Amino acid sequence: MKRIVAFFFAMLLIVSISAIDAQAQTWVNYEAPAEVSAVAVSNSSLFVFGQTNYFEAILPLPENPNDITWISSSLPAGITTVSQAGIVGDEIFILMGDELWKKLGEENWHFEFDGVSNMKADGERLFVWFDDIINIYTGNQWILDGSPEQIACLGFEEDDILTFDYDRTMYLNGLYWSGFEDFNAIEVTLDNGVYTAVGNVIGSYAAYYSSDLDHSFKYIHVLSLGELSSIASAGDKQYAAGQLNGRGVIFDVADLSDYTVFDSPILQIRSNGGTIVGIDGFNVYVRGQITGINSGAVIAETDNLSIVNPVCYGVWQINAKNDAVINISNLLGQTVITVRVNKGKNNLNLNLSKGLYIVDGKKIMVN
Repeated sequence: MKRIVAFFFAMLLIVSISAIDAQAQTWVNYEAPAEVSAVAVSNSSLFVFGQTNYFEAILPLPENPNDITWISSSLPAGITTVSQAGIVGDEIFILMGDELWKKLGEENWHFEFDGVSNMKADGERLFVWFDDIINIYTGNQWILDGSPEQIACLGFEEDDILTFDYDRTMYLNGLYWSGFEDFNAIEVTLDNGVYTAVGNVIGSYAAYYSSDLDHSFKYIHVLSLGELSSIASAGDKQYAAGQLNGRGVIFDVADLSDYTVFDSPILQIRSNGGTIVGIDGFNVYVRGQITGINSGAVIAETDNLSIVNPVCYGVWQINAKNDAVINISNLLGQTVITVRVNKGKNNLNLNLSKGLYIVDGKKIMVN
């Protein structure tokens, strides 16, 4: 294979039980609420998608996997398998077949368009492509772009768009960047100027390619029989996922000592830049979150309020721009308590049971 250096990493294929257990401790395993086919991660929630419903869990997740709370909501009628999902702001996008759907908050699902080849989102933008046409959603408008050839996969960062076509050619911002004779890219990510593509070579060997935009490093890393089907960035790391000889694997492409082997192939891996999540259909594997009263929490923002989410130890930490009276409701919209907050910082000890509550349209988890 011209321009390929093969690295058959025995440690990924023949691993002792003790080594697997040691590495697996870095991932927390949560049982999926149903058989799932796609995952998305926002700054405040984790979403997994089943055949008729999707499920949300508020971040950070509990340390004990048995304590996780999944919120179930319906998918559009007729949806059977969600292949991709992504978040832009507070909007959820899903791809089923070639149909793109969108949902905002408690609104009904809205059909956007069909004929879609694939999609990718990063929390701020959504890229949807149709053969060689790219539609970019920025949260308030669609922008039209394109590629010289039919797009197999796409990665983006700031003003850079990287695409692979089905002839194994890579383009940067519509211009030829590099060609590959044997490597079939399935997904590509671009982060901090470094791009990594995952896929296979010769149709049956798992492989990945990584370089930076200032160079075109020509060596493809070839592993074992299998396929790497998904890639995601978390912090300054890029994690590849898929299957080798029928077993699942997730590893840091720049540090092969950071790998984990799973019983089942990893279908998809996604990240919000900090928390990274993989799924194998019946399990959700999570890494990179910290639980605690302040550490690892996110801030739920409303027009007047900033609320530390989740609420831990019964203490609601609320920063208010102005004095206000707020209603805390359950998921049915029923007010369970009304409290007054003062301008500035408020620490409220409220006797509320564990679960999800709504404040000014924002979901707040009480742990």
